[in-house]
Amino acid sequence: MLCRGTQGNRSAVAVHDHSPCATRNLVVAKQYIVTVSCGDVQRCTLLGALLPDDVFAMALKGVGDASTLRPDEHDELGTVSAPRRAEFAAGRRCAHQALMLLQRDTASLTRADDRRPRWPTGVVGCITHTRGYTAAAVADSIRYAAIGIDVEARDALSPDLWRYVLHDDEIAWVGRWPRGQRSAAATLLFSAKEALHKSRTPSIAALSDFRQVTLMLLGNSLTHGSLAVTRIGIACYSGSGCGHRPVGFTTDARRVMTAVVVPASDRPVRY
Repeated sequence: MLCRGTQGNRSAVAVHDHSPCATRNLVVAKQYIVTVSCGDVQRCTLLGALLPDDVFAMALKGVGDASTLRPDEHDELGTVSAPRRAEFAAGRRCAHQALMLLQRDTASLTRADDRRPRWPTGVVGCITHTRGYTAAAVADSIRYAAIGIDVEARDALSPDLWRYVLHDDEIAWVGRWPRGQRSAAATLLFSAKEALHKSRTPSIAALSDFRQVTLMLLGNSLTHGSLAVTRIGIACYSGSGCGHRPVGFTTDARRVMTAVVVPASDRPVRY
């Protein structure tokens, strides 16, 4: 069964995965962002609103099913807890179905040396998890060098953790919001840094310290919008960024989602 909503000039489609025709209905017009959901059509656009039309995303609300893992995906996990195996399975399920939309190989997704998914040749992608929600996004590597997505509970970053992930300037910015919105503001910054971290290309080193990156909200809304990178390490930048596209974000009542895509034409920036 398909549920349709609207997302700006694009359509959003929710595929209820238990339907016998779900697999056939996954490959739809390329402007669709398809989300596996539990029937809440209002959230179909949470991730799709942040991504270009040619980046394909799938999201699963609820707990993953370990029985959906391919044999080698199952085996490489080794001995892990049942919740961890279910989380891994949810990510792989979303990724496989996103690859179907891209009309690419959906063979097993094992892990590379850096523990990220080993995507098929010609594909870039990203997987993200939080409690009760998993998402994956994929695209053609001819058009994109990398994708970074992240989802967090809206108030996930408590005040005692701010000093470990936020620059002093960002902590001061968070403090200027009303008390009831400060955790959401801090979590937004953290999620955006996670998305940046995940979007690194092979030529970009992983962020060793999230405090090395400073972000600036473009606008005045914590509900949806974008953040610019204004500082990496000791280098400061004016304008809307430092070679990076802004990190987009959107929220619902429970979660914040952030995303950044790196076009293949963009010159990598070393962290």
